Amino acid sequence: MRHMLVFLLSVFWLGVATAEPVRVQTGEHAEFTRVVLIIPTGAEWLLGRRDNSYVVRLAGTDGYETSGFFDLIPQDRITAVSQDPDAGELRLELGCSCYAEAFLDRPGILVIDVRDGTASPGSPFETVLDAPPADSAARGPVPNTTYLIQREPILPLFPQQRSETVSEVVEAVQPAAVINVPVQEPDLPVEGSVISDLAALEQSVTESLGRALSQGLLETDLGNSTGDAGAPTINNLEDRPAPGLRVATSIDRAAIPDDPFVPITQQGKTCLPGQYFDVASWGDERPYAAQIGEARAQLTGEFDRLEEEAVTTLARRYIYFGFGREAQQVLKLDAVTSQERLYLAAIANIIDGETVDTDLFAQQVSCQSEVALWAALAFSDGALDSQLDRPSVLRTFKSLPPALQSHLAPRLTERFVAIGDNDAAYQALDVVRDVSDAPLDAALAEVSLNRALGKDEVAAAQLEDIVETEVRITPEVMITLLEQAVRNNRPIDENNLVLADALRFENAQLPVAADLAVAQIRAYLHSANFDAARQLMRDEAEQIGDTRGAMLADEFARSATAGMSDSDFLSFAFEDDQPSISPETEHALARRSLDLGFADRAQQFLTNKSSDTTAEERDYLRAEAAIALGDLDRADSLLTNWNTERADTLRQIVDDMRATDSLIARDFRRGGDARSQWQRGDWGDLVSSEDALLQAASTAFLDQDRATLDPEMPLASGRTMLEQSAQSRDVVQDLLERFAGPSDF
Repeated sequence: MRHMLVFLLSVFWLGVATAEPVRVQTGEHAEFTRVVLIIPTGAEWLLGRRDNSYVVRLAGTDGYETSGFFDLIPQDRITAVSQDPDAGELRLELGCSCYAEAFLDRPGILVIDVRDGTASPGSPFETVLDAPPADSAARGPVPNTTYLIQREPILPLFPQQRSETVSEVVEAVQPAAVINVPVQEPDLPVEGSVISDLAALEQSVTESLGRALSQGLLETDLGNSTGDAGAPTINNLEDRPAPGLRVATSIDRAAIPDDPFVPITQQGKTCLPGQYFDVASWGDERPYAAQIGEARAQLTGEFDRLEEEAVTTLARRYIYFGFGREAQQVLKLDAVTSQERLYLAAIANIIDGETVDTDLFAQQVSCQSEVALWAALAFSDGALDSQLDRPSVLRTFKSLPPALQSHLAPRLTERFVAIGDNDAAYQALDVVRDVSDAPLDAALAEVSLNRALGKDEVAAAQLEDIVETEVRITPEVMITLLEQAVRNNRPIDENNLVLADALRFENAQLPVAADLAVAQIRAYLHSANFDAARQLMRDEAEQIGDTRGAMLADEFARSATAGMSDSDFLSFAFEDDQPSISPETEHALARRSLDLGFADRAQQFLTNKSSDTTAEERDYLRAEAAIALGDLDRADSLLTNWNTERADTLRQIVDDMRATDSLIARDFRRGGDARSQWQRGDWGDLVSSEDALLQAASTAFLDQDRATLDPEMPLASGRTMLEQSAQSRDVVQDLLERFAGPSDF
């Protein structure tokens, strides 16, 4: 036995590696937040609840690399992330009414989606996980064998075609009935630092082999030719149904099923029969008319009664050629129902792009048969409910007739892109790349794939070319074009906005028209066409709805603050019917109003109560407005709660103004300093100002007894008017020279 252990350790020396932190990546989607963990292939994992959090427990880790966790996602669904490296736990704290789902996208890629809403009843990920005990670092997480995906055996003693779960059996074709392993002591240098690791592994191997010997799976062959009494042999090979060797990974021999090759899903459900979905065998290379005619001729038998099998065959033929609706009509001819026909109808719906009840295909994407392809296509978007059996999907897809391949390629590409398998997406789309009359969906799938590969510029150029060259463009395509242009900060062709108007008119009674209006409004804001954006918001307010309307109003105010000219911004800022906007946007409006010298208007934007996250910034802006208006006591009180460099700077300004104010005569200070009076328009106080220019301007403003043309004395009254006009021009000229006007004045 000792020789056997040394042999195994030497063979699999390269498989021993030190643990390292698990890389964690994140991404934000409209319906969910995605967390991706790059885990060791075959690692055991758990996902469960603890308080208002989800906990991932992973064996054999050295912590998690979460430094960039919130770089690409907001802190709304997931508010915080923490870890316990000793227990191998990653904790995701939630700030919403959400639930989590997990699946292995491929070996070594664990995907966790945090979705809005409530988890389905019986979800395994809602199990409450207790806090790990103090010795959890030594024991590691307890595996959830129901949800372990493609676990690698610790000691792969025999050749395998693929990794299996604990309930499956590995088949290795070898002619010998007894395995005799001649062993020699390997002459390998062993570092002293790994002796303890090897000791633990040796103990594990010893226990495993001992258990197998005690249960009769292995027995020692005392008469083998090498004279090694410790070499194990496989027992009872004559009972195996196939020649060669079969090794069970189960602990108990009684657990070996009578038929170990029954296909099951990732989570243990029985796979649907593969013949239900073997579309490639439902037709041949003969012309369409010949095959359909042949099947039609078999429909009726004796006494003109419909033959049930003939109806099924004709429906299959229509599916083979890609005619889903015709297949549906044929299935209704004899009113016969069965499980097979239920799935024939589902395939027909998938071909025609109709909605399919995904419960029919629950977990079937993980089956190693033809069903995996159709189960994958049944999900229109988002994550799958199990790990996709990629080889089965691609093999089944490439066996379909060419016409059906071309028809389904774009959708399968989008499906692969949605789950992050860009290589498989490329393979699926490859079948239509050289087709001269490829469908529009294929071009759009190419755009999605390039976007997933990070080729945003290429994808944007392709999308623009599609809009320019295609005769018929759908509203969905236009929405994608406008959204991508805004996201990538690309210019938007005015002709595309005109085309968007036409598409909205054509689809005015459909919900997509409102979606297109929202995308178009954002495109106008992106192009700084504020008048067009506002007009479209007013015209489509009812279709857009209150929720999205409020969101767009906030976006408009934020864009206007950042992009409008000074004069246009002031016109917007002084409008009476200001919409309800977010605190951050109110701060932006107040900031620009202050910069332009309109502290009183800035103060009006800051009257609403602020949240905890915006209170500090709001107090700073309020203090600046109070300083500009000469209300130094209020500025002091607003800064009391803040001990920051910015607060200290504002307090210093208040102190300086108080010191300056004490040096000015009291009769001149009754309305504040001259500049503040000028900004507020206190003409009555400025009439008595010591500043000759401000006094003249105030007098001119307040003097309502201006000369007018007297018909009886036209020359004298006209001369007076000219003199007053010249004086006013001089005052205005002096004012312009002293006070700088707006940048676009």
